[in-house]
Amino acid sequence: MKTATRKPPFKTDDEYRQLRYTLVRYLAWNGAQDPEDLADETILRVLKNLESGEEIRDLPAFARTTAQHVLSENLRRQARRFTSGAALSDPSESFAAERFSRCLEACKKRLARADKELIETYYSGDKGEMIANRKKLAKRFGLSAGALNSRAFRIRQKLSSCLDGCLRKRGGE
Repeated sequence: MKTATRKPPFKTDDEYRQLRYTLVRYLAWNGAQDPEDLADETILRVLKNLESGEEIRDLPAFARTTAQHVLSENLRRQARRFTSGAALSDPSESFAAERFSRCLEACKKRLARADKELIETYYSGDKGEMIANRKKLAKRFGLSAGALNSRAFRIRQKLSSCLDGCLRKRGGE
């Protein structure tokens, strides 16, 4: 049993606030919809690692790496919700779900055929299929994995912007 005392991760409140501020900026810059919540989640994970006895030599670098993982997980969840039609609406509300579906279809029609095909294939299948689909897509479009991810991100941003406008416009119906 360990009895050694461990020094606290933050020497001052200012140190904590500065790390949180840096994480919020990083997450916002990288497309997080709610960077403050994700920064809090990141700090909680870092603290859990410290509590479990993990030695962290460079706290800000470790926190940033953790933030990258948290953001990546969050973006994957959003993408799955987005392509399944669950984003921006509560599926149990049939009117809202129907409105969302109409807007999603209208927005997909505005995309170039290649972009529509790319985004639908990019998020299709379970985890194993998704990876295989993405490798095929990258090869078909002559893109690296990173370039494919960037292109899907830009298409998703177009769809998201279109959906926001459509849902606001139709919200007054």
